[in-house]
Amino acid sequence: MNHAARALVLTLVLILGQAVAPLALDQDRLMLPSAPAVMQSSGCGYSASNASLMLSAGGSAYNVGDNFSGSASTSCGMLNETMNLEWLILDSNYSSIDSGSLNWTGATTYTHHNITSTALASAGVGSYTFYAEWFWWNGSAGSWRSLGTDSSSFAVVNITGGGGNSSGTNCAVYAWS
Repeated sequence: MNHAARALVLTLVLILGQAVAPLALDQDRLMLPSAPAVMQSSGCGYSASNASLMLSAGGSAYNVGDNFSGSASTSCGMLNETMNLEWLILDSNYSSIDSGSLNWTGATTYTHHNITSTALASAGVGSYTFYAEWFWWNGSAGSWRSLGTDSSSFAVVNITGGGGNSSGTNCAVYAWS
């Protein structure tokens, strides 16, 4: 019995869990690849260490009454696996004013998701944080696994309020370091 036939018998033993009688194989018809297939286990789409998440709050300041319009960009998700993005908008006391969830199938390419919230329109002047965590469903482990987190800070300001000067342009400048 040649090596290929022995490997086939060994495979059947492992699959069936019991000994099998040697198979009569026509060695001239036994077609095997010249080299074993190599399963890719690293690189974009195959290793969680290559995944990246970047959030944008859509700007550094919103006016009182504005809706939130941010985005989440991901790259190198786990190929063909279920992806999940959990996002929050937090006030300066780390209380959630809104949250949401997105699901999609992972790809090795860049994906972009627009995230909007009308809850910001009723929020007051202050500092806020747009926060998200990106997960993938690891079927072999039967659980969600984190691919990373990111956050982006912004402010809600009252741009339309005057400063006692009824003529001229009101201007506000905000900077983060």
